Amino acid sequence: MVNLSVSDLQKQIARKDREIEKLKGLEQKFRLFYQNSPLGFQSLDEKGNFLDVNPAWLEMMGYERDEVIGKYFAEFLARGFKEDFNTNFSKFKKAGDISYVEFAMKRKDGSLVDVSFSGRIGKKPDGSFDRTHCIITDITQRKRAEEALQASEKKHKSLYSMMRLMCDNVPDMIWAKDLEKKYIFANKAICENLLNANDTHEPSGKTDIFFANRERDSHPDVQDYHTFGEICADSDEVVLQSKKPHRFDEFGNIKGEFLRLDVYKAPFWDENGQMIGTVGCGRDVTAEKRAEEALRESEGKYQLIVENTDTGFVAIDETGEVIDANEPYMRLIGVDHLEKIIGHSVLEWTAPEERENNATAVALCTEQGYIQDFETIYLNRDGIRKNILINAIVTTTPEGKHLHSLCRDITERKQADEELRESEIKYRSVVQTAGDAIIILDEDKTILSWNRGAEQVFGFLEKEVIGKSIVMMLPENQIDEYKSGIEGVETTGESKLLSTGMEMMGVRKNGVEFPIDLSLSAWKVGDKAHLTMIVRDISERKKTEADIRSSLKEKDVLLEEVHHRVKNNLQVISSLLNLQAKRTDDGLSSEVIRQSQDRIKTIALVHEKLYQSKDFTQINWSDYINTLVRNLRYSYRENPEDITLQLEVQDFSGDIDTAIPCALIVNELVTNSLKHGFAEGEKGIIHVSLRVADQGVISLVVGDNGGGLPEGFDITKSQSLGLQLVQTLIEQMDGTLKLYREHGTEFNIEFEPALIEG
Repeated sequence: MVNLSVSDLQKQIARKDREIEKLKGLEQKFRLFYQNSPLGFQSLDEKGNFLDVNPAWLEMMGYERDEVIGKYFAEFLARGFKEDFNTNFSKFKKAGDISYVEFAMKRKDGSLVDVSFSGRIGKKPDGSFDRTHCIITDITQRKRAEEALQASEKKHKSLYSMMRLMCDNVPDMIWAKDLEKKYIFANKAICENLLNANDTHEPSGKTDIFFANRERDSHPDVQDYHTFGEICADSDEVVLQSKKPHRFDEFGNIKGEFLRLDVYKAPFWDENGQMIGTVGCGRDVTAEKRAEEALRESEGKYQLIVENTDTGFVAIDETGEVIDANEPYMRLIGVDHLEKIIGHSVLEWTAPEERENNATAVALCTEQGYIQDFETIYLNRDGIRKNILINAIVTTTPEGKHLHSLCRDITERKQADEELRESEIKYRSVVQTAGDAIIILDEDKTILSWNRGAEQVFGFLEKEVIGKSIVMMLPENQIDEYKSGIEGVETTGESKLLSTGMEMMGVRKNGVEFPIDLSLSAWKVGDKAHLTMIVRDISERKKTEADIRSSLKEKDVLLEEVHHRVKNNLQVISSLLNLQAKRTDDGLSSEVIRQSQDRIKTIALVHEKLYQSKDFTQINWSDYINTLVRNLRYSYRENPEDITLQLEVQDFSGDIDTAIPCALIVNELVTNSLKHGFAEGEKGIIHVSLRVADQGVISLVVGDNGGGLPEGFDITKSQSLGLQLVQTLIEQMDGTLKLYREHGTEFNIEFEPALIEG
């Protein structure tokens, strides 16, 4: 323990008293500063409730002291800051201090104030939390100034961006250069179309010559790849020297292609009136220049066409007075010199009844700019009326509006139209008076036309069926057959029913089915197929056909019976002759009777074949000749096998008028070969050929390889009844006979069936 003297203790007490006084002075000064400071001071307890605020804080916020002390600080914060206060206050207490944190507080009157917040945590002697010591500065004016500055900067940036976007979005080239002809601004169009720059910033500080040389260096093999550098520099110099705006028609190669530019350049003046460079804009008018050249060429061709066409051309003003015309137009109105109509109104040679319409058409054309397919009548100097078709357009010139008209003489066409109308009237008259139903259908098989004949056939009136399907006139069981019949009409214009006709059933309005004969014809309008249907009621015809079939059946039965009875009667006659032959002892007489029997059997065989045939008028030659010749061989030879038959008969049919004479000829010639060509027991060959030769001539050949006819034999002098009969029958058929005796005997006969004489 240190022992202090009384004097030392007194000194220490005095020193502490001075320090206390000094602290009291400082506290008094701080209190004065605290109370009178323009800055707001506040202290919060550990929960965030107010412990103290200075007058500046109360004045800034508009509250009384008792309205604040003990209140929760977050209640004075603006919306959006209250929610985060607890989190931020905890961070503040943990960190021990904060600096220049900005947020918004709510005044008593409800207005907001922007503040800057700085402070530290005050602690007790034991180091625990005591209170916060914070300074709040009103920064509302500063914030408003900053916002205004940001808005101004944003506005200027927006204006610049807008100007840049405007310049970059127009197709014209826009630029600005300084006095050294270096770019200070270039829009997208000039960068892409003239400079071939990488972007809109690259041209800054560079001249046209820089870019021209770069383009030429990239294509050293093409000296004139880019020639606009020098052209631009020269025109810039003109503006700089004259200090006046100029318009230039610039042309040359850009990136190897020839282009023409319409360029405007002007001095670039600053706000003090000092020229600081040039500004300009340019437009690629290559297409327009080519169009102008093409237009001039077109105008030349147009003039050439107008002068050489067969169509009349006339140009008139708004009043209808002639300005120009070509020779075909003058021929239309019957004049020989243009001077005779210049300044004259077209109404002078317009037919009187058409003048008002013509004047109205001129006014309408002037108003709407064109007129199409206007028809009028001209009356030429010779008094001849001509129908004229006019198409016109309007052009505007410094002298006013002009009408350019093409005038075509359609007199012959009008006459043809009139004839067509007359033809149509005749056609409709024929269609309407026809007894048959004539119906026109579209591609959907919908009825478009229905004549009176159709009304009579089906019982429906025209108004009842127009627009409806034709299938309503057909039985359900025949609709598929009808559709199959017209299949392909829509695409090919052809069908199974076209022109040929088809019998089927129809349905009347009363539901009764009746037989019809249906014919179709297809035609097209554009790409659409149409059908003309002709329907005839064949009920009476069907009844008549049924009656005829019944009658024919009765006649067929009768004819069959006739042939049968003729054949039977001939057989009776043959049997009578056979009885007579048995009673006759004379051998010659018996032979004559036998030959007569053979001839009767030959004729009877014809009738037998006829009534066994389906067709009572035709006989099958192959079957008949085979039967006849084989019967004769068995009749005249004891050993039929000794004689070989060679039969070559074409398979065709002949009528009875041809069959009987031909059969009798075969009978006589084969009988003659069997009796006289071979001795009994001798073997031999008999051949018979029957065919249709050229041009319908029938060829009959009968021959054998027997002993043959005597030398010098003449059939025309033969006393044989059989050969005389053969000759007579050939003459009746107007046929020819050739006789060959080289290898036996052969008769070659030709005749035409149509020339057989009765």
